[in-house]
Amino acid sequence: MNFYIHMELMEELYYNIQEIDLEEFLEQLLEELAEQFDIDKKLKVEIYNIFKDFLCNIRLWIYKGATINEINSTAQSKK
Repeated sequence: MNFYIHMELMEELYYNIQEIDLEEFLEQLLEELAEQFDIDKKLKVEIYNIFKDFLCNIRLWIYKGATINEINSTAQSKK
C-alpha cells in the first residue's frame, strides 16, 4: 500500500467513527478484516483493543471536539 491509500483509510476511519457507535464500528472493522485475512481470536482481541484505544482518543465533532474518553470520564465524575 502506498501513502495515499493509508491516508484515505485513515480519513475514512475518522469520518466513520463520527457517525457510527464505537462498538458497532469496531465490530464492522473486525468483520472486514476477517474477510480479507486469516485472523484468530487472540489477534482479533489485540486489534480490537488497539483500535479502541486509538479511537477513544480522537477528538470528535459530534462531541464538540471532546474525545470518547473525556466524555466517559465526565459522565463518571457526575455520578
